[in-house]
Amino acid sequence: MAHDVFISYSSKDKQVADAMCHKLESNGIRCWMAPRDIRAGMDWGGAIMHAIKNSQLMVLVFSSNANASQPIKREVERAMSNGVMVVPFRIEDVQPSDSLEFYLSTSHWLDALPPPVEQHLQRLVEDVKGLMPMLPTRVVNDVEGMSLASVQQKIEAELRAIRAREVETAGRIAEEAARRREEEREQERREAEKLRRSAEVAAVVEPEKRAAAEIVHRPAVESVPASMTNRIGMEFVWIPPGSFMMGTEYGSLRDKFLGDTKPVHQVTIGKGFYMSKYQVTQAQWQQVIKVNPSRFKGENLPVEHVDWREATRFNGHLNDMKDAYGYRLPSEAEWEYACRAGTTGEYAGDLDLMGWYGKNSGGKTHPVGGKQPNAFGLFDMYGNVWEWVQDWYRNSYAGPSADAPTDGSAWLDYSGPKRAPIRVVRGGSWKDKAHFCRSAYRFRFDPDWRILSSVGLRIVASARK
Repeated sequence: MAHDVFISYSSKDKQVADAMCHKLESNGIRCWMAPRDIRAGMDWGGAIMHAIKNSQLMVLVFSSNANASQPIKREVERAMSNGVMVVPFRIEDVQPSDSLEFYLSTSHWLDALPPPVEQHLQRLVEDVKGLMPMLPTRVVNDVEGMSLASVQQKIEAELRAIRAREVETAGRIAEEAARRREEEREQERREAEKLRRSAEVAAVVEPEKRAAAEIVHRPAVESVPASMTNRIGMEFVWIPPGSFMMGTEYGSLRDKFLGDTKPVHQVTIGKGFYMSKYQVTQAQWQQVIKVNPSRFKGENLPVEHVDWREATRFNGHLNDMKDAYGYRLPSEAEWEYACRAGTTGEYAGDLDLMGWYGKNSGGKTHPVGGKQPNAFGLFDMYGNVWEWVQDWYRNSYAGPSADAPTDGSAWLDYSGPKRAPIRVVRGGSWKDKAHFCRSAYRFRFDPDWRILSSVGLRIVASARK
């Protein structure tokens, strides 16, 4: 049977899966789920793997039951290896286990919270319908008309290939985990040695020489106000010029496969700029755009369900005010420089004190400015909502014909073999694990997507010439 969506679920969540299937199919979305769609005499596991391969999209009923299910892990691995998008539909407030986190992108999640689940099914239908046109068309490799013996042979061949990939993947994960542990130990040794040497130097260098060294290396500060407020009441803080090391060599296990935070490279921000002190709020968005697309409603909550083009349009309306400043999204380099605020670690401080993320958000956004700011005075640089930047996404800072800019500008002149269809977002969100919120972490979305309650924006302003 040809189908659009494969429904993956634990047998303990079958009631939810049945309700989901009924709702999707009653809205014209063809579903496949076991055991309903397994033909008599077919191998159970093989039929499931075959159905996943021929799906446009997988919807995963995500719960603590799913977290503990090895069959679900195999189904998700099968979907990812075949380029099938996985959309977890979270019915419990739980985070993915380590094995599932390796495959799942939490930013594609839909939350069926708070219960009951039934009140969230219409939003699932709308989001699935919104995703379907964006997905590549698949050639359906159905089994209608084939003999049972031929089907079994086909399935057995696919199962052998799947098991071989599972063995290969398990080995790769173990190898990468061991390598990461060794790198972390080496990094700790280097840091300890650096601290020891710094202590030795500090003990012998005269105070006058240390003061002179500080003066020599102190970046020039432009004579501008430390903050400003525009006509619609948006507060901005001044980000001074300076240099920093962008990226990281010590990312998460997921980063090692992407490699998109490498190579670490020096970026010099030659001119300072103003950055909005807070993420754009719903009150500010409504004042400019006149409508509020957000899922979580509240004037002082960050606006979300905003795609990249709408974020750019917001800046265009601000520019039409023709005040003393020009407004735009930050470049990716400007964003990371402002986020780090002179720090070099994974975070610019204590993440729990600085950001709303999966551990402490309670499954929702929070009013802006409720956590501690960084050293530049910027709030919510970690969590609450992802923030759009100007740049196209590439999976490395080293390009096929040119590397990422080192002057703080956006990387827009991509000239590789295929133009990137996706834009960069930064900072993590209310639903993400801690490592998604790190200063150097990069993620990406289609610029036309406005289906996510975890994506908003922050803007920069520069004096008009």
